[in-house]
Amino acid sequence: MAAARRNRNWRLGSLALSGVILAVIWWFFRDAMGGLSWQWVLLMFAVPLAFLAAAIVREVRARRAAASVPDGLALGIGRLGVLLPDGFWPWEDVAALDAVALFGGWKLRITTTDGGVILLPLLALSVKPATLDNAVRALSGGRHRVDFAALRA
Repeated sequence: MAAARRNRNWRLGSLALSGVILAVIWWFFRDAMGGLSWQWVLLMFAVPLAFLAAAIVREVRARRAAASVPDGLALGIGRLGVLLPDGFWPWEDVAALDAVALFGGWKLRITTTDGGVILLPLLALSVKPATLDNAVRALSGGRHRVDFAALRA
């Protein structure tokens, strides 16, 4: 969410700088521009405004996604298994762990041996993907790993 806020602030600064530059250009060259000067200025403001609008939409989406993450432990990984808000699964009951793009965001999908699927937003995790994969591989005794191939595609 901090990245979305920085992007929005950067776009606001860019819009202000564009406004200053366009005002200076218009002031010095308004006679040479003729009757199209205001249309030209408005057109030059359209691009930074479009980028600002896109940044605001991304920030709103990031805030909604962050608000949907519940408080508390999202994922616990230990030598005995995986602890989730839904319960505990020993490594013997875990079939696969992978990342998938579902419902407008990236999720960690944990598939159990009985066919159950548990989805956890990757935003809920405070570790990087490689750290998560290394922890799963080490604590499961090398039996499991997290497949992040979908993130690279």
